[in-house]
Amino acid sequence: GREGAFAELLSAVARAPTAVRERIQDDLETLPRAFAQLTEASKLRIQLCLTRSQKCPRFHVDKVPARLLVTYTGPGTEFVGSGWTNPLILPLESIVNTWSWRILGAIRDNIAGSVSNDRYNELALLPGATIEKATPSDVLVLKGAAWPGSNGA
Repeated sequence: GREGAFAELLSAVARAPTAVRERIQDDLETLPRAFAQLTEASKLRIQLCLTRSQKCPRFHVDKVPARLLVTYTGPGTEFVGSGWTNPLILPLESIVNTWSWRILGAIRDNIAGSVSNDRYNELALLPGATIEKATPSDVLVLKGAAWPGSNGA
């Protein structure tokens, strides 16, 4: 359960190299405040995860105003710039709850259920999109679908 996962996380942090432990501690002391100021949030949800594989293997837009991500070791987070996603796969929030949304959702769900993660990611991006990759300890602030004025993309 949760207690076991938390104990495993604490154990992993304790075994991490000193520089990584210190960076996590420093980030937990400074990043929440900076992120709250940037996003004008009155409450934050902080999640520290230990992953052994890619947590989100498919490109997507979170249904939150913004998300702050830091990868401390291993491969960094991959992302694409705003405006490079295929609206057939990652529809704009402005069409949610319309007939277009229902049709696009059915297309997306059909595609998502029948292709590999790599193929899905190819389809989710427009031609010419460049996949960026953060390096360990980079701090990413990613706008989500609920970001004011984002139009869901």
